Amino acid sequence: MNADRTPDRAERLVIMNGSRLHERHLGGKWNVMDSEPQGMNPKGIYRLDTARDADTKTKGEYRGAVLHVDKANVYQLGNDSQVVRHDRDRFKETPNVGEGARIGYDSGRAVMLNRSAEPSPNRGSPAPSAPARPRPDRER
Repeated sequence: MNADRTPDRAERLVIMNGSRLHERHLGGKWNVMDSEPQGMNPKGIYRLDTARDADTKTKGEYRGAVLHVDKANVYQLGNDSQVVRHDRDRFKETPNVGEGARIGYDSGRAVMLNRSAEPSPNRGSPAPSAPARPRPDRER
């Protein structure tokens, strides 16, 4: 008999067969807490309780799909296919589940690098026009 060594209150996402199941381990078995369509999430089984905390002090970035968002955290499938946990309070705008995200940190704040935070200099202004060509004089 194989003893289950998964600790109580462990959490995971099971993404397959068109579904995204949020499960919690209680009393020796996995219980479904929430079920949603798979959406754009990659198939797999991802442990949330063993996710690596994002390093908020480096200038690097985390690239990958946002797997799950709860009241406290944003979970992302990181650069090395490991789940990364971001503190939700560090975001000005919370990423969407299934979104392919590039998340970096600036002075401890989480920044969505693939979203434009500020309008580009040319946004909303007309494109520069070509100089008017002189019209040939017409003699009558």
